[in-house]
Amino acid sequence: MRRESSSSETRSSPGFKMIIDIAFDDQGNLYVVEHATGAVQQAGLGVLIRVTPDKSQPDIAAQYQNGTRQVILSGLNRPTSVAVGPDGALYISRGTMAVDGEVIRFEPPSQ
Repeated sequence: MRRESSSSETRSSPGFKMIIDIAFDDQGNLYVVEHATGAVQQAGLGVLIRVTPDKSQPDIAAQYQNGTRQVILSGLNRPTSVAVGPDGALYISRGTMAVDGEVIRFEPPSQ
């Protein structure tokens, strides 16, 4: 990564494992897809994590760093991306070979 001199960066949510994609919903929740959890016995099984921001924090980076993390979907077979649909559902693509790709629709649990 190369940062231009006129820009800045902030690590707002450290501590994840193998992030492959992120998405935000209209409530400000951050959804993080980890391609795998790092456990050898679970190679290829990913998770979907919701980070609910702590709105009492003064800046947006701190809101997500101090937010509440919750695994809302686990055992995902090789997830590759996540998107929030116009219906509020999450759409997760998974699979890494020509014969096993698919998109699943998932309605996140209420908070």
